[in-house]
Amino acid sequence: MLATLLAAVVILIVGEAVVASVTSVLWLQRLGPNTAKFVSDQTRLATDDPMAGAALAWARFLPAPDSASDSTAAGWMRELLGLAPGRGGALPAYPIRPADVVGTGGSVLPLFVAAEAGTLPAGLRDTLAMLADHPRTALFRRIARVSSAVRLLAATGEPFSATPMSGARPAHTTPLEDAVLANTAGAVVAVANHDWRAATARIGETAAFALQLLRAPDVRTNQIGFRILRYQVLGPLAQLARRRASGVDSATVADAARLLDQAVPFANGAAGLMVNPADALQFTAAVQNPDVPAGYRVIWLLDGWAGLCANPWEVLTGPSGARKQAMLAAADVMSDVPHARSLAAFGAGYWELGAPEVGHTSLAHTLLERGPWGVLWRVRQCANAI
Repeated sequence: MLATLLAAVVILIVGEAVVASVTSVLWLQRLGPNTAKFVSDQTRLATDDPMAGAALAWARFLPAPDSASDSTAAGWMRELLGLAPGRGGALPAYPIRPADVVGTGGSVLPLFVAAEAGTLPAGLRDTLAMLADHPRTALFRRIARVSSAVRLLAATGEPFSATPMSGARPAHTTPLEDAVLANTAGAVVAVANHDWRAATARIGETAAFALQLLRAPDVRTNQIGFRILRYQVLGPLAQLARRRASGVDSATVADAARLLDQAVPFANGAAGLMVNPADALQFTAAVQNPDVPAGYRVIWLLDGWAGLCANPWEVLTGPSGARKQAMLAAADVMSDVPHARSLAAFGAGYWELGAPEVGHTSLAHTLLERGPWGVLWRVRQCANAI
């Protein structure tokens, strides 16, 4: 009986080692092309700086900065998102969803065409003017002038802080997009009045706010920022360029649309730079790069834990002490990302059977971590990390 038990244990150990080795080989083979593309993309972004080129289209229309205090700016953002009432109580809701009137994506452009041609129906024009002058839109315009508003709120953990393990739609998406579209309604009304300066001012405010979203440590918020620049800034500017309104140059806007697409970072492959935690310079440089939207860098930081998939021993036993140290050191250089170190520690739990801390050392945890369930858990995680 004892011999049988010992034989089973030996077979189990040998089986786990084989599984770990095969997992590492397959993971490296599958991740290799993504890592090569990631490195190439990092070089391209550093060399070409497409975002700086795209910004030429809207830079002259950005609003003058507001000198509001940090507490005031954060309060305005919380009020817009419905997280807290303002001094006058809760902001009234839009009586009609801006998306139902203005449209979304490229569907906003026909409004600008009709406004320029003078064919915008009077009733629709009145509705657009109501949205443009709504208290929510007025607050949005104030927030757009305070470049720190999103960053300040992210530092408190709501709601622009990273939540990378959740696939849920961000709760702040709807009020943000409503306010952006309502401000776009103001640009349409201005075009209908042939007031090109007012139209570009509204578009500039929207661009300024989108740039704030690109600094949020949440990749989904960054993606909203890119989408706003594409459809609520460059789309309308392209329409105004056809009239050569307010000096909007059609070639510059067309170039900006192309460059904006190139400015979106490649999201996968960062784990390949953390195969060897003793050589993390390239990985650390990527997560530190201030020219890349913060949310993408948070995703790369968390993906760094998956570098253990290349090491059979770490697949068997969990993240090594060297990897934990390297990951926390990489997080520490992300000075523009609130709570980066806590995020890195949180990510470790997904490779340690949900351990709440990087340094979890209890005996029960260690036995579970290094047993068959721990191996199975990491094999599954590695399969999902490509």
